[in-house]
Amino acid sequence: MKEKVYSLIVALICVATASSAARSYGTYELVIKNSSRPVNELTAMVSKAFYGDEFRVRAVRTVGTPNIVRERAADHCAYQARLIVLSHEGFTSKLVSYNTKYIVGALLRIAIYDNENGTQVSIANPETAVRIIANDLDIERYNSLARYAYRIKNKIRRVITELDHKGVLSAQQIEPIREEDDLRVGSADIPWIIGDLTWFRDIDQTVVLRKVHTRGNGTLRFKTVLNEIKSQISRFAPVESDRDYEHYTKLSDLKWKVVTVIKAVNRNAAVLGLTRERTEALALDVVGKSREDDRNTCPGLDHASAFPIEIGVWEEGRYIYVGMLHPIVRLDQYFWDAGLIDMILNANFAGTLNLSLKLAVTGKKGGEQY
Repeated sequence: MKEKVYSLIVALICVATASSAARSYGTYELVIKNSSRPVNELTAMVSKAFYGDEFRVRAVRTVGTPNIVRERAADHCAYQARLIVLSHEGFTSKLVSYNTKYIVGALLRIAIYDNENGTQVSIANPETAVRIIANDLDIERYNSLARYAYRIKNKIRRVITELDHKGVLSAQQIEPIREEDDLRVGSADIPWIIGDLTWFRDIDQTVVLRKVHTRGNGTLRFKTVLNEIKSQISRFAPVESDRDYEHYTKLSDLKWKVVTVIKAVNRNAAVLGLTRERTEALALDVVGKSREDDRNTCPGLDHASAFPIEIGVWEEGRYIYVGMLHPIVRLDQYFWDAGLIDMILNANFAGTLNLSLKLAVTGKKGGEQY
């Protein structure tokens, strides 16, 4: 009976949402709003609910807030954010069955953050991510994969909403929001920066950082490459341009960390979730600037589930590839709703981030700059 009531409520919310914005998809979706439970308490409840379920909890961490990049204590914000990273074996297997490079979509993320109204719980919408990552599929397979991602999203929602969350059930889409057709054709969302190139219609949205021949033993070579990447990241030291780009509180804020590694079953494919506090802080600061007011000076925390950043490793043919979503594509996916002036003032963010990630993953600074 409880499940039927839940399904009815979700259906009514979705109908109400669809009536105002038919066939549109938010990068993030609010699940619970204005809970009276503190962030730490609700984070513990949500993460615990996924243990023993068909999902697997991969990481629970504190997200770097804009305070890290704000030198003056008077500009600091009192709010905080937590991130829960999940995986779902069936979803991971489904992604790589369509194309092994789609492993980058296997990270499932829940953000728990507070604002002036209480504690909020949102998710990075896996259906929206699939519609972006896999838009080079033919329409039938594209829609089939998107429908599967939609079911995964609702399973995550159900686990969260059945808790004693002491908040209000929601299905509000959070910016960036795009129409279905725009996601499919990859229309430009920020033409005032790079026009139609925003979505790179004529090239793969995945940038290959490294290509390694299998030498006749793909599985052994795959494990070697994966271990090499993790070892390289652990040795990362930021270059001068990275250190000087923006303020940071302590040197560890600039260290890339592997939050989780998700491997596909029976396929040589894996995704590493990378993040660091300064990058989180800067991104959430920029995306919230235009929405700041006296009550909330860090509203960008509602984009916390943009992290970690995906680094894919996959075998295809006689080669093993290491790649990531194009930096501009990823910024467009998760942060294009930032204010115009704020984006212009941080126009070098994507290029600096790209070079830092390449150095962390490959140990080399060379390659194309964006």
